[in-house]
Amino acid sequence: MPRLDVVERDNEFVVKAEMPGMKKDDIEVSLENGVLTISAETKSETEEREGDRVIRQERRYGKYLRSLRLGKEIDEKKVQASYKDGILELVLPRPKK
Repeated sequence: MPRLDVVERDNEFVVKAEMPGMKKDDIEVSLENGVLTISAETKSETEEREGDRVIRQERRYGKYLRSLRLGKEIDEKKVQASYKDGILELVLPRPKK
């Protein structure tokens, strides 16, 4: 489960999610009815050579999913996303009143 930082400002939410080792193309973000969902999947490296013996395996593989209710007041057409150094940053603006 990715760890999140969420900051609320006057006109937007900023969400930062730790996604270490993820490829940009393996991350999905959706916003539906005020619920932000971040999901990603990592696959196990299957390269094994004859005679290899795994001593320790701590890295996780599989599907990650995190949902967060922000409310319905998000301007979905103006959401911005960036991914750098294992951090996904989302800027979720509120509609102007």
